[in-house]
Amino acid sequence: MQKHLRKKLFPKDFTPEIGIILGSGMGQSFSGLKIIAQIPYAAIPGFVVPTTPGHPGKLLLGTLAEKKVAIFLGRIHYYEGFPMEKVVQTVKLAGDLGIKTLILTAAVGAINKSYRMGQLVVIKDHINAMGTNPLIGMRSLVDGDQFVDMTDCYSKQLQKIALKIARGLRMRIASGVYCAVSGPSYETKSEIRAYQVLGADVMGMSMVPEVIAARFLGLEVLGLALVTNMCAGISKEKCSHEEVLKTGKQFQIPLTQIIEQIVRSI
Repeated sequence: MQKHLRKKLFPKDFTPEIGIILGSGMGQSFSGLKIIAQIPYAAIPGFVVPTTPGHPGKLLLGTLAEKKVAIFLGRIHYYEGFPMEKVVQTVKLAGDLGIKTLILTAAVGAINKSYRMGQLVVIKDHINAMGTNPLIGMRSLVDGDQFVDMTDCYSKQLQKIALKIARGLRMRIASGVYCAVSGPSYETKSEIRAYQVLGADVMGMSMVPEVIAARFLGLEVLGLALVTNMCAGISKEKCSHEEVLKTGKQFQIPLTQIIEQIVRSI
């Protein structure tokens, strides 16, 4: 982002340390957040506005647990018809703002039969089944190696912190593998069985492109997924976005509580 635009949009001398991207139905509910600026995505040059319900499209700047943070309320999904360059717009802005640590949240469907609605899953690895990659063509945007090593794309140290805090709060939590698909249709029973064989614990339509872009930019990443529905064949109930939003709102307070404690521990 050009310097004059940064000065115009963002508070003077404010350099956030931590970025947080919130998923479907996960709104503004941080009790300890002190907001100093609210910026609609529409006001940020080059940004597109989310079309998916539950994604307001707003950037909050402020302090949380005495740390300077940038909280992105909503993200762009590949299924909305935008190119990957726009899908990872929040991550690229995080890099421009000087953020070093990125916390990503997402609403997911559970494949693992031991998981329950409202459960938190710390992502330890992922499977990219979206059929594309955000680094295609990105080398022209910044200096760096397109062939990014993804061996430990989710910070082991941040995973340990998240698991310890959640257990201390007596939250139901697990460590699992996220499988990302393009969407927007939900998966069939046969697809779910196939992804189980591949080792996936949860399914979603986001996060993974952002993680890949974040690692390309050298950001440390923590992925937190909230189980908002059970996948086809795991439950007799049919999948719906209304259910995802309802569950996301129901459990957003415990989720933001753990995020606030994680921020304090970083």
